[in-house]
Amino acid sequence: MCAPLPTAILPQANDNYRPNPGLPGIEGAEGTSNGTGTGSTSVIRFRDGSRYEFTVFGRGNQVLTAQIDPWGNRLTVQRNSGTIGAVGIAQSVTDSAGRVTRIEYNGALISRLTDTSGRTLNFSYDSQSRLTQVSDPLGNLTQYAWDSNNRITQKTDAL
Repeated sequence: MCAPLPTAILPQANDNYRPNPGLPGIEGAEGTSNGTGTGSTSVIRFRDGSRYEFTVFGRGNQVLTAQIDPWGNRLTVQRNSGTIGAVGIAQSVTDSAGRVTRIEYNGALISRLTDTSGRTLNFSYDSQSRLTQVSDPLGNLTQYAWDSNNRITQKTDAL
């Protein structure tokens, strides 16, 4: 069993946040929030000018909705706000130029990615939800075999 990941940003009074001093690389980061209910947002700003924006979906689950680099280039994540279990699942990512990458699912597993040029990657899984195959836009297959301990034992590359 894996240990839980440490929290990078620790809550403070007045809906503000500070970096966890035990984690390297986030010194000087600052966070703000406009509440805790569904639809409320939080922003983490870093010294280099980059920032991450989060939105609360469902029962207080904060999910990444945008990443902005120091030069203002923005990736926006559109998320499903519908059915229980799918709330907050990424449906697409849009870049600063308006180009969209679409994400499709079979249950909770990604089944297809369509890039900004319309090319697709298709994903297949076994009955234990382990990735078994990826097909690229040309139909080339990359296949994966697993052992009983959920470790990849073989990868057959498309090329």
